[in-house]
Amino acid sequence: MTATAGVIIRNNEGFVMGACSHPLGRKGDPTTTEAKACLHAVIFGEEMGFRDLVVEGDALTIIKKLKSDSVDRSVIGNIVSEIQRKRLSFVTLSFEYTLRKTNEAAHALATQEYNLDNPSYWIEEVPTKIEPIIANDQRRL
Repeated sequence: MTATAGVIIRNNEGFVMGACSHPLGRKGDPTTTEAKACLHAVIFGEEMGFRDLVVEGDALTIIKKLKSDSVDRSVIGNIVSEIQRKRLSFVTLSFEYTLRKTNEAAHALATQEYNLDNPSYWIEEVPTKIEPIIANDQRRL
């Protein structure tokens, strides 16, 4: 079974600027999968041309590692280092922990399996099945 990253980029008003579903390869260690998903979120923001990015994730371990200034020598250290090197592409790049219930749209996007072989991208929209979740998230903002 394969893992998929679901990424939704919103502006400061909560409106969707872009979304992607990106295959990560075979499911393995959940921490590694979450780290890879975070990396793809940063890469997607970079490719979309954003200069300021706040990455929200529900994997507290990953968020703590990304906020730390110390060298990560864990199994995901190379992924953490790659994400931190990407800071040079942004004016500001920060990482915030969010509860799973406030991250439902990205989780739903990851589990919908739109295309397991290639990434799928949406600009200023999300797949129809995700729209009600986005609307619910916007009410929470």
